[in-house]
Amino acid sequence: MTRCSRYLPGLYIACLCVCAAVDWIYFPATTVFPDEQRYVASALRLAQTGEFWAAGDRAWEMPGTALFYAAIVRAFGAVHLIQLARTAQSVLLVLQALLVGWTA
Repeated sequence: MTRCSRYLPGLYIACLCVCAAVDWIYFPATTVFPDEQRYVASALRLAQTGEFWAAGDRAWEMPGTALFYAAIVRAFGAVHLIQLARTAQSVLLVLQALLVGWTA
């Protein structure tokens, strides 16, 4: 193991902590952006009915975010959706950095 690679796990953990701190301290525990509100509404409807809807119509956009959020709603309930989704996004961001660093 090279000297540089010994520090990478600590760097990834530090990045995860910074992302989590920004998510938990800076942003409120509610939806902030209009897109976020639309994704949450679609996810709640998807989790309740099994159908993908956006703004009262059958959705014609990519359902990736709504599927991601709906899985969280199904597993943990809608009360903790925002906090868990932001935590998962922080973990995914660090995983992305890990994969980019590994392939570079």
